[in-house]
Amino acid sequence: MCGAMGQIYIPPGYVWIIDAVLLIVQYRYPSRWTPEKMLPGEGEVWDKIATNQLSPEFIEDHILYYVDEKARASDPSTRVRLNDYGEAILLFRGLIAEGAMKAHFINERGQIEHINGEGLRAPGGEIILSQGYVFLEDSPKTRRYLFVEEAAIIALFNSDHSSVVEHQTVPSNPKAKRKRGAVSLGSDDQPLVAEMHRLIETGAARSISAAAGMVVSNAPGLGSEESKLTRLRKRYADTYTKLD
Repeated sequence: MCGAMGQIYIPPGYVWIIDAVLLIVQYRYPSRWTPEKMLPGEGEVWDKIATNQLSPEFIEDHILYYVDEKARASDPSTRVRLNDYGEAILLFRGLIAEGAMKAHFINERGQIEHINGEGLRAPGGEIILSQGYVFLEDSPKTRRYLFVEEAAIIALFNSDHSSVVEHQTVPSNPKAKRKRGAVSLGSDDQPLVAEMHRLIETGAARSISAAAGMVVSNAPGLGSEESKLTRLRKRYADTYTKLD
């Protein structure tokens, strides 16, 4: 699992983090991740996500675009697979934050390093993994794509299922100091998320991304517009699209 995928170079012996997530869900839930169980157009989305032909952080929007609305309404299995995928993202977040797995990247000198997993404990840590890349302080405009060792994925395959599930929740670290000025924007985002839902329900916005774009100018925080859009999409998914 090496070489260029959608302009990503993955060194020999490593797997892109998004591809690794999909490998895990297909291994853990083989009966519902077969091509036969997927709706028309859905398999193409997952294949393009795995090879970076579609942006993985916009998976919800890709499903809305490629998979017929009536088919989605009559068959909830796509939502189940999206839930599987989201849980696997949390699994990897927990493993990396706890130091049980390392997320690597290639630095400006072409050398392989790994990120500080502790940073994934902060709110929004799962969003970073869902992108498949990070922006680092020493190169804030360069995407550093994340990959994990193939051996680590094989170890996950061979681990006890119940012990793996335990890593899906990232406990707070009582010794970790909160960065100065860092705040949780969850409650401040809720009115905007509610407005996004209204826009979608009334037909004023045709997708989650479109709705986020219509309210992002009112989003609090000092991050870029792109980071705010990503945050709003995630808040919306957490609020309105989870399974019962």
